[in-house]
Amino acid sequence: MWRLFGYGADGTKTAASSSQSDKAPPARSLPSSWYTSTALFELERRAIFSKRWTLLTHSLRFQKAGDYLSFNLANYPIFLVRDRDGRINGFHNICRHRAYPVIEAASGTASILSCKYHNWSYGFKGNLAKAPRFDTVEGFDKSQHGLLPVHVHVDKGGFIWVNLQAGEPDADWKHDFGTLDENENLQSFDYAAEFKYTHTWGMDVEANWKAVVDNYNECYHCPTSHPLIAGVTDIAKYRVEPNAACLEHTIINKVQEQKGQFRRSIIFTFPYVSVTVTDNFFYIQRMVPISATLTKIENETYRHNNATDEAFDAIIQFYKQVLDEDKTLCDEAQKNLNNGIYITGELHPDKEKGPLFIQDTVRRGVMEHRRREEELGAEIWPAVPKPMGEMDTSRLSEEEAFCSKLEAELFAEDTSVALAPKAVALAAVATHERYKTLL
Repeated sequence: MWRLFGYGADGTKTAASSSQSDKAPPARSLPSSWYTSTALFELERRAIFSKRWTLLTHSLRFQKAGDYLSFNLANYPIFLVRDRDGRINGFHNICRHRAYPVIEAASGTASILSCKYHNWSYGFKGNLAKAPRFDTVEGFDKSQHGLLPVHVHVDKGGFIWVNLQAGEPDADWKHDFGTLDENENLQSFDYAAEFKYTHTWGMDVEANWKAVVDNYNECYHCPTSHPLIAGVTDIAKYRVEPNAACLEHTIINKVQEQKGQFRRSIIFTFPYVSVTVTDNFFYIQRMVPISATLTKIENETYRHNNATDEAFDAIIQFYKQVLDEDKTLCDEAQKNLNNGIYITGELHPDKEKGPLFIQDTVRRGVMEHRRREEELGAEIWPAVPKPMGEMDTSRLSEEEAFCSKLEAELFAEDTSVALAPKAVALAAVATHERYKTLL
């Protein structure tokens, strides 16, 4: 059996196996540990989700002052709200008093942003408007307690993006996504005039977010897993091509003159959001990381004004069936990623160009971020704001340093305990190897 893996019966590499070392290495997936590790997921939160521009929604959702939407982005709760000047502002969904969420509903309209804990209230620009009974506190400065902002960008098509990094973002939206403003497929509609928001629907997928977006960005599996797609699409001509921080899907119908619900364009924007546009509707699909092995899919759906009930219902059912099929694929594959047997697999360099792009982007991002952390000797959390103003005190620094030191000591203690059984096992192996040399 070991010959299948390039080894002889005595455990040494065969000549044929050794000669293959001259070949270019094949395109391989990230190892399964990258799809199961909690530590790596937390690193992705620091290296990717807290500092990359992320597509979220469309300005059609904000028709009047006070309209708001709340989101949980890889366990960073935020919300967007339209102010009285028509600007869409973003904030961390955290009251500055005792950290209770300011917004508890997924969407709505507010006259003022009030925290239900102690009724601290904020304006739509994030300013603290009211802190009950603090008027009796000498020297209390409301300007020091505004909501913590997140960066918001509205592109030419009205799509809304956010960046959670405190201070000036490292990532430049124009560099990563600027070509979207000129993308013919996305910009061929007047979204504000032609579409209306209808509903959001979704599902939980028991899989790592990378497994979900890997699956989304290839149609290699379509002939065997998606009969509806295979029935209308020329799969051999289906292409997924990287373009800056995007993946553009080129979809050719089997019947070229066929129009309507199956004429579609798909753009995926790293790290986890896509836009699908058709003549009858468009939807924004957020594949939001929740944990190392759980992803929440949210489909924000907009109907074209000319779409009939029959056509709109048909295309919704089309995509719901496809997503149900994808959920099964991802759930079942993740079970095997979790069990520790599978390590890595060879990917098709053309048919799986999308997953290769995503995995390489993740790999480079987390490794570079971790390198910087190792140089600093501490974790780097770009979304965490630096203490400023009245909050920046020597007492805060002392308290933070005390807790950090305590955690480091406990981690070192836990690590030594965890390594003890491994040390015993390694010693046993070494003893066995020495015994073999005496025979």
